[in-house]
Amino acid sequence: MKRFFNIAIVLFLASGLFLTAQNAVASQPKIVASTSWVGAIVKAAGIDDVTVLATIDMRHPSEYDFKPSDIQLALEADYIVWAGYEPFIQRLIEVANIPEEKLIIVFTNNTPPLLRDTVLSVAQRFGTTEKASLWVEELEKLAQTLSDNATKLNVHEKRVVVQFHQKDFVEWLGYDIVTTFGPAELTPGKVAEVVSLDPEIIIDNWHSSQGEPLKEGREYVALINFPGAFNTSDLLDVLRHNGELLNIF
Repeated sequence: MKRFFNIAIVLFLASGLFLTAQNAVASQPKIVASTSWVGAIVKAAGIDDVTVLATIDMRHPSEYDFKPSDIQLALEADYIVWAGYEPFIQRLIEVANIPEEKLIIVFTNNTPPLLRDTVLSVAQRFGTTEKASLWVEELEKLAQTLSDNATKLNVHEKRVVVQFHQKDFVEWLGYDIVTTFGPAELTPGKVAEVVSLDPEIIIDNWHSSQGEPLKEGREYVALINFPGAFNTSDLLDVLRHNGELLNIF
C-alpha cells in the first residue's frame, strides 16, 4: 500500500511538472510581425509563435499590401510588432481597429550593439530574457569575428560610399565613409559628387539598389537587411552574408 502511495505521489508530481511546462509554452504570446526583419528580432528574443505578413518574396517588404486574411491574423494575435514605418501596418491598424495596447514598435538596425539591445528589450517585455541571452551570445561571437577581421584588413583605409540604410553597420565595421546616398533617388548632382570623391567601394542596399549607377569602375556590393534573401533564415545569417560580401567573414 505504501509503495502504491509513493508511486501515486511521483506520478502526481510528474504530471504537475508536465502541466507547468505546457503552461510555460502556452504562456508565450501569439505574435504577428510586419516583416521578416521584425519577425527575426522577435524570434531572436525567444518567442516561437511568430507569423510574418510581408515575406521576402518582395524585394522591399515594407511596400507590402495586406490581404483580407491578414486582418483576421491581426485580430487573433496577442500583439502586432512592427518597425513604425511600414504603411501597410498603419492601414491594417485603421481597418481592423487594432487597440494601441496590442502594438509594439521595435528598432530595426543590424549593427550588432543596437541589435543586441533591441532583442533584449523585446525579451524583457515578454519574459524570455534567458532564452534571448543564448542568442545574444552567438551574436557577440559573430560580431567579434567581423570586427576583428575588419581590423586585420584595415578597412579604415578603404574609402566607401554607402546607401543610407547600410551606413550604421558599415560605420561600425570602421570603413572610411566619404558620403552616403539615399533614401531619396539619386540626382545628377549626387552622382557628380560621388565621382569627384573617387571612392574605392560602393556599398548599396540590395532592397532598393539605388547605387548601381555609381558602380562603373569601382567595387560594388549590395548588403541586405531582411532575412530570407539569398537563403538567409535569421539575423545571424544576414550578418554572415554581408560579411562574406565585404570579404571579412
